[in-house]
Amino acid sequence: MGSIWEKTRVGMRWNIGEGEKVRFWWDCWVTTSNPLADLVTQPISNTLLSKRVADFVDETGNWNWSLFSHLLLNNILLKIASVHRPKASHGANSYFWGVSSNGIFSVKSAYELLDDPIGNGDVIFGVWLGVGRAPIAFVFFFGSSCMVG
Repeated sequence: MGSIWEKTRVGMRWNIGEGEKVRFWWDCWVTTSNPLADLVTQPISNTLLSKRVADFVDETGNWNWSLFSHLLLNNILLKIASVHRPKASHGANSYFWGVSSNGIFSVKSAYELLDDPIGNGDVIFGVWLGVGRAPIAFVFFFGSSCMVG
């Protein structure tokens, strides 16, 4: 199940709301493959590592670039700039399925994500063997709950 989760995890996307529960450095809210902590160019203090996304917005509601811009490469900073800043009026943070056009998980979209023409087919076989008996809603919920820190 672990290798399936790693492959399907790339389809999950954060929709940043108020940003109070999303961990800035440890949750994959900017990229889907790595948390920001894996992409830093220099060591980060433990205090900074424990901050949430909302902690990196200043009193005017803009990103407080001085807190993190010196720690990340420009391509990552551009990705952060493309994410709407957390705001209380945006409501709770949530996930959506980034592989489909409507943001809703479907077996078809997961299959397309897992259908790796270079692979040997073991992953897809594992999906049907390991997950086939459980309702998809349960599998999706279980996977989503694993992403929450």
